[in-house]
This record gives sequence, structure tokens and C-alpha cells, in this order.
Amino acid sequence: MSQEKNQLSPTISHSPSVDHQGNSPPTQKPKDKNEHVIPWEERPHGVHVRCFAGYDLKFNGWIRRDVREQREEEERQKEDGHTEEDEAL
Repeated sequence: MSQEKNQLSPTISHSPSVDHQGNSPPTQKPKDKNEHVIPWEERPHGVHVRCFAGYDLKFNGWIRRDVREQREEEERQKEDGHTEEDEAL
């Protein structure tokens, strides 16, 4: 009778077999030493702001060099345009 019982009951495996062959973690690529890095500059001036409580704040910070150069170039072009207009008058 016990033999019949063993044959009828399903076999349960308590040790799951997991296939790990295709699930390896992604490997990190070595960083390229020649990759361009954006240079930042600390500016000595700040932005003056009066807060809601009446305090004067001065925000100092960092700016990207390429953004600063672009803004300075735009200012130079505006100044050159104004001086040419003044000379024409």
C-alpha cells in the first residue's frame, strides 16, 4: 500500500534550479580618458536678491566656461553695434 501511495503522489523538488547563463550583470566599460569634460569656473561676483523677509542675499556660484564665453561674446557684439550706431549719428 505504501508503494502505491508513493507512485500516486507528485514529486516536489525543494531545490529550484535557476538558469543563470544569460543573466550576467552588465560589465562597466572603462572610461575614456580623452572624453571632453566641461570646465567650470568660480565667479567672484554674485547676484543680489532681496528675500521675502527683507534680507539681502548674494548668490555666488560656478558657471560653465563655454556659457560665460558665449555671454561675453554676445555682450561684445551688442556693444560694438551700439558704438557703430553712435558714430553714425
